[in-house]
Amino acid sequence: MRHSTIRLVLALLALPLTASHAAAATSDTTAIDTAAVLAPTRAFVRALNHYVDSMPAGVFTDDVAILDDFAPYSWTGAHAVADWYAGLLGRTPEERATTGTRAIHGHVTVGAPHYLRVSGDSAYFVLSATYTWMDGATPVRQRGAWTFAERRVSGHWLIAGQGWAIVSGAP
Repeated sequence: MRHSTIRLVLALLALPLTASHAAAATSDTTAIDTAAVLAPTRAFVRALNHYVDSMPAGVFTDDVAILDDFAPYSWTGAHAVADWYAGLLGRTPEERATTGTRAIHGHVTVGAPHYLRVSGDSAYFVLSATYTWMDGATPVRQRGAWTFAERRVSGHWLIAGQGWAIVSGAP
């Protein structure tokens, strides 16, 4: 009985060490240049917040995949960014008067990564984000979890995939 008690105590003491080691293995960013990994996302956010006509070059891979909360909900391939952005801004005058107004007068803020993992030339991270806009005279705030997958291409990080998940607020 005494040996089984000692084994149980040793096993329980080892649990926190194992858990903290696992957490360190998945969230340790000391060996990477976090600013370099986040640079394409920051350029993307700046473009959104300044309502540019098109997304800047050198931010996305040619085979990017995008998920967002408006139809058709997913875009992939060489034209994904342009098609997604046109959908965000609105393709027709009627859409631009409703959806596009939201995008044009919207503002995205992001926090530090909740989770960041780099494996060789691939990176994955999750940001808390807030998207605010005016619905007439009413301010609207949508909080989201913004997930990114990136690839290092020719020494530069590029967004290979991004998905917006609404956490709270208006859809």
